[in-house]
Amino acid sequence: MNIDLTNPNTKAFVNYIHKWTSDRSKTISLRKRNYLLLNGTDRCVGWCDGDEMAVAVKHPRALSVLVHEFCHMLQASEKHPAWTNLNTIDVWLEKSDWPLSKSWESAYNSLLVEHDCERRSVKMIKQWKLPIDVDEYIQAANLYLLLYQYVYLRKKWVRSDKLYKPRLIALMPKKLMSATSLKTINMDLMLEFDKEFSV
Repeated sequence: MNIDLTNPNTKAFVNYIHKWTSDRSKTISLRKRNYLLLNGTDRCVGWCDGDEMAVAVKHPRALSVLVHEFCHMLQASEKHPAWTNLNTIDVWLEKSDWPLSKSWESAYNSLLVEHDCERRSVKMIKQWKLPIDVDEYIQAANLYLLLYQYVYLRKKWVRSDKLYKPRLIALMPKKLMSATSLKTINMDLMLEFDKEFSV
């Protein structure tokens, strides 16, 4: 398992999540794999549907992903507007006849869910004093948030296990981008995404 349970803070955090999910009849699955298959085909490191969450614990980013997915579980449990009003980008990707304005609304709504989740994750990493470099986490989080702009422009998903290229992470700020700033598509960074994930 790449989640180091010899670290007392990590161990306490993992125990807390197990108890929290158990007390609320939710499910957590820590799988001894490098990645998971979502919908049977799409590789990812973790996922959460609000009632269940899973993380591939052999992945180098497993602890970061565990924090992130648990924050999604909290969003769902709190019935946070970003979660309950979710009009996911996945729905838009399946439809070919949505007008452009509706598709950006869908992408931006998904981005807002992730932005709230990343804000919570940074706070949780600090609160639990987890062995995660906060600046690096924020840079990776900003990259993930910008992915939603790229998906909107290119109408294709980039697997999260392929997203975190060191060159792209280095371009990201060490402060979490604001939700408002993410409403405007950063075309310079989208061109950098194209260099890595060209259609």
